[in-house]
Amino acid sequence: VANTEEDSRYLKTNGMSTASSLVVAPIISLDRPLGTLSVLSKSRNAFDSSVELLLENLCVQAATAIENARLLEAERQAREVAEAQTEISTLLNKSLELDVVLDMILNYAVRLFSAAAANIMLLGEGQPRVYRHVGYEFLGEQAEDYTQTLADFIHQRMQEEGHGFGESLVIPETEKDPNWKSSPAQQWVRSFASIPLVVGTETVGLLNIDSKRPDTFGEKELQLFQVFANNAASAIKNSWLYADLEKSLLTEQATRTRLIRADKLAGMGRMVASVAHELNNPLQTIKNCLFLIEQSTIDEESAEVLDLGMSEVERLTGIVNRLRDVYRPTLTKEYQLTQIRPLLKDLELMLETHLRRCKVELVIEKSKFGDVYVNGFVDRLKQVLLNLSLNGIEAMQPDGGKLLIRLIKEKTRIGLAFIDTGFGINPMDMDLIFDPFYTTKDTGMGLGLSICYDIVQDHSGSITVENNEEAGATFTVWLPLSDEKHK
Repeated sequence: VANTEEDSRYLKTNGMSTASSLVVAPIISLDRPLGTLSVLSKSRNAFDSSVELLLENLCVQAATAIENARLLEAERQAREVAEAQTEISTLLNKSLELDVVLDMILNYAVRLFSAAAANIMLLGEGQPRVYRHVGYEFLGEQAEDYTQTLADFIHQRMQEEGHGFGESLVIPETEKDPNWKSSPAQQWVRSFASIPLVVGTETVGLLNIDSKRPDTFGEKELQLFQVFANNAASAIKNSWLYADLEKSLLTEQATRTRLIRADKLAGMGRMVASVAHELNNPLQTIKNCLFLIEQSTIDEESAEVLDLGMSEVERLTGIVNRLRDVYRPTLTKEYQLTQIRPLLKDLELMLETHLRRCKVELVIEKSKFGDVYVNGFVDRLKQVLLNLSLNGIEAMQPDGGKLLIRLIKEKTRIGLAFIDTGFGINPMDMDLIFDPFYTTKDTGMGLGLSICYDIVQDHSGSITVENNEEAGATFTVWLPLSDEKHK
């Protein structure tokens, strides 16, 4: 343009034009226009053909430089993504604990994308639920409301758009989105992105990022976001697998321990029953002989010695009977439908005097028991309840305390928890207290808990024990509910 005043291609502006002449050359790369390069002058007819040629050559070099810069930028972005992927993988593989992994994901996401807050939603029964979040502290009590509102919004948005949770959702400017909720807790969010956490074909959850700036998530950010989400999903899946494996291992170890203990008790019980049977006959003979001697005429001194002998024989007979109780085979067909509440009522009567003497308060949560039935032997179940109660009372001596009997009701079984306020159990003794003849008391044979364990096993149940947080211990008897009353 030799003279901008006379050339109709030059558009006039309201203000005074500073250019009287100009030359414009295209910047082209492989027939693809990239832009233009313009040179302006305040003088008319300032440019001739040599300037045009020079400018065209300069534009060729500019096109090459721009393409090289773009390739370099693309390479730099690809390198950043690869480095981030490596860093993310290393970071997320440092732990297999789910909560630790989720915290690392959220903290890294906030830092990587310069976001204000982030949260992770895990899918349960098709519904997204916020499992972990970071950065919402400034909302105070509104934080939970916001995350719940966000979960409902995403669920509704996915349904309206006709696709599942396997698709990304990006809102560049929330103010321009008609579906974005306008609650006070959401007004601070200016742009939002939700990326699915996918492992194979399974969507395990969503990673959501909130920003206080509009247009935060461009193509580059979303590409890096997706890489991050893929690694995060793998880390979450690994944590779940680890948790399942750990749970299975603990279950297998507990089962093995119970089987070993049951087998050991059964073998010990058979031996004890055999010895008790062999002892019983001579004891009865000695007892009869002493009775016959007692019928004859003897002096006073001999009568005292005879009474001592008779009392010792009676004590030995009681010990033998308790030994025989350790192993007494039972037949399932002899079980009777037994209601728990009457057993507890009888237990109160049996313990009334003993409780008063030992300064122990017995509390039974009777209202929770209702019509709870089990299949079993009334006398043997009473023996278990009595033995565990006496153990709890003894554990609270000499100061006394409180013995609480609580019902734990599950779908197919009940638990009778005996909670005392004593000194608890030494962790070293936990695995041994149900073994025959094991005792930490100065007196006693160590058969009470062993007999209880054997009786509960005969009723297809189990006994667990644990120390309480504050004081004392809790013994829980687990028994299957009767099918006849709980169909």
